[in-house]
Amino acid sequence: MSPMKATIDSAGRLVIPSSVRRQAGLRPGMPLDLRYRDGVIEVEPAPLPVRL
Repeated sequence: MSPMKATIDSAGRLVIPSSVRRQAGLRPGMPLDLRYRDGVIEVEPAPLPVRL
């Protein structure tokens, strides 16, 4: 996938393009883990809590 442009609003919100959300399996309300490493912001679904 080619890089896509996005803009952060004044509240710090970033809209992830629908094609990226679809390919990544992201859904509204889904918790995400964010990481800043070596100049790159990484976003991935947060692990689900383990239930016993």
